[in-house]
Amino acid sequence: MLRLQLIRKARGISQAELSRLTGIHRTLIARYEGGVTWPGARKLARLAAALGCSVDDLIGLDSGDEGRRKDNCRK
Repeated sequence: MLRLQLIRKARGISQAELSRLTGIHRTLIARYEGGVTWPGARKLARLAAALGCSVDDLIGLDSGDEGRRKDNCRK
């Protein structure tokens, strides 16, 4: 499960602001957050960079683990 909305809200960033920071349309960000579609690797990297976390943090994986959730995204 993509943790985009959780991390974005924890940072106090709106979908519109995240859109501006990443160049990803706000509607597409809403679709990611709603689970309608999943971002590709490049967009995941752009989202993670804008939010100050790793892609692993964004998708809830610890590097090398097999699906355990990790809640250590830098604040």
